[in-house]
Amino acid sequence: MTSNSKEQLIEDMKKLINTLIDNQTSSDDKEIKWMYDHCQNDALKPIIRKMTVLMLHVLESIDAHENINCKVISEETNILKGTVSKIAKKLLDLGLVTYEYQENNKKEKLYKSTKLGSEMSILHMNMHKVYHKALISHLSSFSNEDFDTTSKMIKAFLDFDIKK
Repeated sequence: MTSNSKEQLIEDMKKLINTLIDNQTSSDDKEIKWMYDHCQNDALKPIIRKMTVLMLHVLESIDAHENINCKVISEETNILKGTVSKIAKKLLDLGLVTYEYQENNKKEKLYKSTKLGSEMSILHMNMHKVYHKALISHLSSFSNEDFDTTSKMIKAFLDFDIKK
């Protein structure tokens, strides 16, 4: 193999990784569209169009708990506490969550899902299950060695430092 063809292969891999990143960032729209297309509740459909993936992840965290505060949501989702607070307000405005003040701290809001919020969360989790199953099926023709090699190459791209 000549160095020229190896350079071209590296460039091709770089382009593929960039395309993968671009597709991942545009997957938000795909998630929302899938949820809209598979939603059976007409009351939920207009709300889905107003959702972002971050909102869905915060909602999923809230739905997984009876009462949860922004600090815990932030820790679970790796979203900044201030951002979680803003998202929780939007979810409240959309009727997907409610809150109560903590008994010993009247400043601390404890969020919980409404019935509509739980339905949205379940729809989002179902989308991820369907996506995962389809992805496994789509990539099942590749060998473990193929995945190992690809993983090593991607790690090498991520570990690359121009200063070295």
